[in-house]
Amino acid sequence: MTTHLIIPDAHAMPNVSNERFTWLGKLVAEIQPDVIVDIGDWCDMESLCIYDKGKLQFEGRRYKKDVQCALDAKERFENEIAKVNKYNPTKIALMGNHEQRIERVSEDIPELADILNVEDLGYLKYNWKLIPYLTPYNLDGILYSHYFSTGIMGKAMSGENVGARLIKNTFQSCTMGHSHRLDIATRTRRDGTRLWGLVCGCFFDHYLDYARTDNNAWWRGVVLKRDVKKGNYNPTFISLDIIKKRYK
Repeated sequence: MTTHLIIPDAHAMPNVSNERFTWLGKLVAEIQPDVIVDIGDWCDMESLCIYDKGKLQFEGRRYKKDVQCALDAKERFENEIAKVNKYNPTKIALMGNHEQRIERVSEDIPELADILNVEDLGYLKYNWKLIPYLTPYNLDGILYSHYFSTGIMGKAMSGENVGARLIKNTFQSCTMGHSHRLDIATRTRRDGTRLWGLVCGCFFDHYLDYARTDNNAWWRGVVLKRDVKKGNYNPTFISLDIIKKRYK
C-alpha cells in the first residue's frame, strides 16, 4: 500500500506570494508520501487568458513573468524536498486548463510553437511525469484527471454531488480538481470494493476577481491519501491555514 499527496489547483501567478510552496515542500519533507500528484493548474498563465484580452486588467501581463513565477514555485517546493536524504517520490503532473493555454496558443498561432512550450514550466527539470490535458491517469486503482467531462459538449462536471456522480459515471475511484471546491463521496460494491469520488479543492488563498462570491465556497489545502490499494484509501484533509501555521 502507498501514500498519495494531492496538490489541487495552486494557481501560482505574478504579484502573489509563492511562500505557500515552501510551506508545502516542508510538509512533504516531513510526511514523505510515496506519490505526489499535481492535479493541474499549478500556475495561472494569466498572460494567455483569452477572456481578459483587451481589458484594462490585462495590461502588464507577460508570458515570461508567468513562467518565472511557475519555476519559482517549483524551485521553492523542490528545494525543501531535496533536504531529505534518499527521498525520491514519484511525481505526477496532470496538465490543467491553465497550462493547456500554452498548447492552445501554439495551435492557434503555429509560428509560436517553437517559442512557447509546456516544458518551459520545469516538469523535466524536476523529474515530473507530465500527463496530457484531460487524459485520465490510473494510479493504484484511482483515476486522476484535472476534471472529468459530462454531456455532449464535454464540459467539466460541476454542481452538486460531483463526488457521487464521479463514482456513478465511471464505476471506480476518481479524483479531480478544477472547481476549487471540496466534495467527497464513497460507495461499496457488492464484492466489497470501496470506491471514492473526490473533488479536491485548491491550494491558494488569494482572491480571484472573476469568481466573486465563489471564492467563499472554495476549500483550500491538500489531500493526503494513506493506505492506497485498488482504489481504496484513508483520506486526510490538510488545510492551507494549518500548513501556514505549522511551517511559516
